[in-house]
Amino acid sequence: MSTSESIRAFNRLPLTSEPRPKPRDCGISEICDWGLPLGQQADYLEHTGEFVDVAKVVLGFAAIYPLDMLKRKVEIYHNANVKVQPGGIFFEYAAKLGKVDEYLEHCKEIGFDYVEVSDSRSDWTREEKNRHIKSVVDAGIAVIPESGGGEQHSIQEIVDDVKACMDLGAWKVTVDTAEIRSPRGEIRQDLFDALLAEVDMKDLIFEVWAIPVWGGLTHQIRDSEIWLVKQFGPDVNIANLMFDWVFSLEALRRGVGININSATGGMDYQ
Repeated sequence: MSTSESIRAFNRLPLTSEPRPKPRDCGISEICDWGLPLGQQADYLEHTGEFVDVAKVVLGFAAIYPLDMLKRKVEIYHNANVKVQPGGIFFEYAAKLGKVDEYLEHCKEIGFDYVEVSDSRSDWTREEKNRHIKSVVDAGIAVIPESGGGEQHSIQEIVDDVKACMDLGAWKVTVDTAEIRSPRGEIRQDLFDALLAEVDMKDLIFEVWAIPVWGGLTHQIRDSEIWLVKQFGPDVNIANLMFDWVFSLEALRRGVGININSATGGMDYQ
């Protein structure tokens, strides 16, 4: 039985918030699937599926699976009310081959709910990126464009890109982790200020570092999560999560595992 169908343990102790019912439009947690075996995936979702909204089968890994196994993987996610997408880098690979139509046909056959369109490894013009986003929309698949990545972009470039993507019908726009921090590792507060002056927070998904790609230390990713939740509250959308980090992020969203401010009765994130 999933947690959504049962009574929460310690239910007489109020949390700072409760999760919104799925499907959620905000407070989204998106995991990266780095080749989870199907049995482990099913067990994991029994434990944590209530808190997972989207799973990304990363880096073209979808093309490594036997077709029937990939369809079973997607079905397991769907049974837990988790949406699935095959990652933006795989789309860039298909575009490089001139095979976008074939790629989208496969996505529909397999049952992917979203297609991510990124350009972090491509040098597309604005018109080319717009065309790729429109191709997904025209194929009848919800699109999640990614903004930024590769070398860090100017604030105005990211703002303009996000607005253009939303105007083309994006479900959400992911802001690449490379844009969120300065080269010295500091949060780009001015980027967040500029974005949120133009775009509703619920329309943005913020990435943390994906350790298998970028390396880094656990506390660096945890620091980003704490900053995002402290700054924007439990309804902030966060992506690039390792699958086994979702439970700890959910605890953070609900105010558990943080210091209690005895003077005010409130809670301070540390």
